[in-house]
Amino acid sequence: MLIQTLPEFSDAVGTRNFFTDQPSMAFQTALELIRLHRELDVTRPEVAAAGLSLAKLIAPLLMVSNEIRFIKFDPWDTTILIKSFPGSRVVYQYNPFRDPANRSAAGQRPAPAPNQKSDFLAWETFPENEHYLAWTSPAGPRYGVLVQPAPIVPNHLIIASLDHNPVTGEHFDQYMQAGHLSDMQSLQVILGEMGYAMGFNGRHAGASVDHFHTQAVPRDYLPLVRAYAAGEFADAPAAEFSLAWPQVKVSAVYPKYATRGLLLEAYDLNALLAPKQAILSTLREQNLTFNSLSWHQPPNRWVEAVFPRGSETILDGAIKAGYVEMSGMLVIPQKNVFESIQTPGVGEKTLEKAGLSESDFSGFMAKLGACRT
Repeated sequence: MLIQTLPEFSDAVGTRNFFTDQPSMAFQTALELIRLHRELDVTRPEVAAAGLSLAKLIAPLLMVSNEIRFIKFDPWDTTILIKSFPGSRVVYQYNPFRDPANRSAAGQRPAPAPNQKSDFLAWETFPENEHYLAWTSPAGPRYGVLVQPAPIVPNHLIIASLDHNPVTGEHFDQYMQAGHLSDMQSLQVILGEMGYAMGFNGRHAGASVDHFHTQAVPRDYLPLVRAYAAGEFADAPAAEFSLAWPQVKVSAVYPKYATRGLLLEAYDLNALLAPKQAILSTLREQNLTFNSLSWHQPPNRWVEAVFPRGSETILDGAIKAGYVEMSGMLVIPQKNVFESIQTPGVGEKTLEKAGLSESDFSGFMAKLGACRT
């Protein structure tokens, strides 16, 4: 068993120096603009005049947010502990900042109560010291990009619509809309090539706030991404129905991976849109929620993992499992639960239970195949 602090783990997976740009005049201009504007619209004339883009504004945003937030409870990253076992891809993270009860003490906005109709991501109610970028998609909708108030790893981002509409039962349907998926793919071209993976938590699948939003974390933190990069899914057979999308390989990750899900791979990111819509439509028909993770795998491949969900909570109800957990990192805010894990295999069994059973997954695959053939 190996226990590390987050900086040690970051070094081990090669993400400690995620942003390598040296300070330049454009970088300094970006810092000044972000400090000056609580909402910095990427289309502002002075942004364009400085030769800045969303990609070039992410690192300055992180720097400003870190200055404001983390100085109050530094060193936050050495408080976080990472546990792993030889031969296992699953890692366990002790992160007290993910416990809503601890957020106020850490200088963060607390998450809402489970049955509270929250405007947690309502931009008009944001604290004045929080800054975010306003990005307009090619199709027109506007989104805010901000630093996650309770980060799991460094450089953790949230992306949410600037047209704030708290969602209830429509959460799934909003995600399935072709326009929104297309917007997120446009954003993924930017963030994916910077090394980010984009994750989504469906309703009752780890979403802590009843509002439609997507998240982004540096991809190499996630065990699923590292397993893919190591070639562990290379020989997974393509599902027969994937012939409907000749540019895409669709395969099942189990038993190569601890839980049942689908892996979509393509050289053209846009080619993933049709199969993803088909998968999500089938999930909706079967009243199943899901988590997804998408990333750019250098040099030229786009990958999407979709995990239909069985149980929402894991480790005997200690935590909700979201896209991070389904990607192999179990984030645990309770230290006693973290310390109780002393043997390998706990994470694998936990993730298998969080996904669909063998029979339910077979039924889902049959339904998906019937829709495609």
